[in-house]
Amino acid sequence: MRTHEGPYDVLIIGGGPAGLTAAVYAARLALSTAVVAGEVGGQAQWASKVENYLGFQLIAGSELVRQFREHVRRFPVDCYEGEYVNAVVPSGDLFEVFTQEGTSLQARAVIIASGRAAARLAVPGEKELVGRGVSFCATCDGAFFRGHPVAVVGLGEAAVEAALQLSRLECQVTLVSQRPLRAPEELLRKLEADPRIEQHIGWNVVAIEGTDTVEAVLLRDAAQTEERRAVAAVFIE
Repeated sequence: MRTHEGPYDVLIIGGGPAGLTAAVYAARLALSTAVVAGEVGGQAQWASKVENYLGFQLIAGSELVRQFREHVRRFPVDCYEGEYVNAVVPSGDLFEVFTQEGTSLQARAVIIASGRAAARLAVPGEKELVGRGVSFCATCDGAFFRGHPVAVVGLGEAAVEAALQLSRLECQVTLVSQRPLRAPEELLRKLEADPRIEQHIGWNVVAIEGTDTVEAVLLRDAAQTEERRAVAAVFIE
């Protein structure tokens, strides 16, 4: 049910914690407010456990998102969930906002809080084990796997930093990259010197294995050699 007709005072692109917080603030100021989001909750919805969100010592990601929704419903906020913005066009004193799904909206102000889209490997086991060992944020979830063997997949600075961070948590880290790593020389030197990190450069992840949680990752190189590594988590960076 829509609460407003005509141009919105504020339209927010993104339904994660930042976007929903902006919506609550705007609605409390009696501004007509809309949120356009592909998925409400952002990356929190994929977390099995969250312990770094102030006010909750430990909470399931799905429960945190449920509480986000419940909080926002207390206010007159129109939510266009399942829609993805593909254009924002100035039009006089307004902005016209268009979505891939064909919706056209107008607003006097637009807040972009679209966040970060997680990279995906599109391999067997990835989707099924998200939140159960497959993670897109070592900073968020690394502490849950302290002392366990883990894999980090990526070729940029974020992957290198994730591997170093997990090593500090006493994890044995398998760092997997299809191509040579791209990161500042200082980070690469730290990586080479870290005895807990084993690099698999020129390898791909072809499957993530596990029943209820991640148990192993299957790797393959250009020569079609395969190697299975027992890990408790896979961090895709």
